[in-house]
Amino acid sequence: MTQTARLLETLKHYLKIQGITYRILAQRLKLSESSVKRLFSDQSLSLKRLEKICSVLGLDLYELVKLSREQQPLVESFNDVQLKALLSQPSLVVLLVLFVNGWTTEELVEEFELEEVELRVKLGQLEQLKLIEWLPQDRIRLCFERSVLWQKDSPLWQIWGRTNMREFLNDEFDQSYERWHFAAAQLSVDSRKLILSELDRLMQTLRELQDVDAALPAEEREPTGFLLAHRAWIPSLLNNLQSQTTDLASKNKVNQKS
Repeated sequence: MTQTARLLETLKHYLKIQGITYRILAQRLKLSESSVKRLFSDQSLSLKRLEKICSVLGLDLYELVKLSREQQPLVESFNDVQLKALLSQPSLVVLLVLFVNGWTTEELVEEFELEEVELRVKLGQLEQLKLIEWLPQDRIRLCFERSVLWQKDSPLWQIWGRTNMREFLNDEFDQSYERWHFAAAQLSVDSRKLILSELDRLMQTLRELQDVDAALPAEEREPTGFLLAHRAWIPSLLNNLQSQTTDLASKNKVNQKS
């Protein structure tokens, strides 16, 4: 990827997390939406135009280049060495969960009363495992996709998955800001594909909102549970009903013969 392309990708990412669409950007630049889309797709931005875009976004070129350097490709799975280390030290997994949710090292020391020396040792371990980059001013950059931490084969799931699931579901879900929906339906192949597509889209929205809200102070964010599940499934009560029906039918046949 060229430097220009990398800058444009960084700019698009910045627009996304700020909730600024091409239409809004076009209005601010006093251009048509199609012109703005063409600038990005053709990678035909002049330095002057790039400065103008940065200006309306409250950025300068230095900040854009800095963001571009920080925004390197993220891995989408843990390797064997990382898995072994995390499974043997659950406290490292807890730190990763907090970093994924936007906590800063300063907030961790203040809120959880962590010893700075101990925290720095763990940060060094995570950096050595290439799970984070330990930047100046104790800023942390994740080296993996946030969603990796919640996958079913992740250390988090292996250590606490089932327990967390039971804890999460052990609630009435009766508050106005809570939701509980469950259904066992019979659907066609096309309908199941549509449901899966909608679930994937909703999960992507959650990740994008998490990226945006991670920049907020910890006191402005609330820990939130979110569960999506879909699979082919016959409830045991239906299996029992089928068994009872089959047994009853067999008995009727026997009685008819006798």
